[in-house]
Amino acid sequence: MSEYSDDDQAIIRRAALGAVSLVSTAQPGFFDMFRESLAGSKVFAAAPQHIRELISGGLTLPPRGSAEEIESEILSDLTQATRILAVHPEDLQGFREVVLEACQRAAEAADGVGPEEEAVMQRIREAVSHTFSQPSPGSPDLPAAPPPLS
Repeated sequence: MSEYSDDDQAIIRRAALGAVSLVSTAQPGFFDMFRESLAGSKVFAAAPQHIRELISGGLTLPPRGSAEEIESEILSDLTQATRILAVHPEDLQGFREVVLEACQRAAEAADGVGPEEEAVMQRIREAVSHTFSQPSPGSPDLPAAPPPLS
C-alpha cells in the first residue's frame, strides 16, 4: 500500500463508509438499512488487501446535520479521497471499484435498486469520477503563464 497521512486515510475511510451509508439510508426501512449496510461491508471485507488497508482501522464517526448536509459532506469526502488517491492510480482505481461495488450490492440487498438509491448512486459515481492532473515531478504547481501581448 502506498503511504498516506493519517488525515488522508481518515478521509478515504469516511468516504468509503459514508457512500454505503448514503445508499443504505436512501429509502426508508429500518431492517432494509441493516441488510444493505451488511451487503456493502461484505464487499469491503473481500476487497484486495491494499484497498482493505486504506478503508480499515480507526474510528469513523458519521457526519451530523440534516440529510442534505450529511450527503454533501460525504460526497465532498469522496471527491477529496479521489484527489488524494490520484497520485497512486492503482489505489484510485481499486478504491473506485470497491466503493461502487459496495454501493451497488447495498442497493440490491433489499428489494432491488429503488429510484432513490439509483439517484444517490449516480451522485456517488460523479463524486468518484473526478480526474485530477498531477504536476510533473520537479515542476511548480502553478498555472501556465498567459501568452505575451503582441
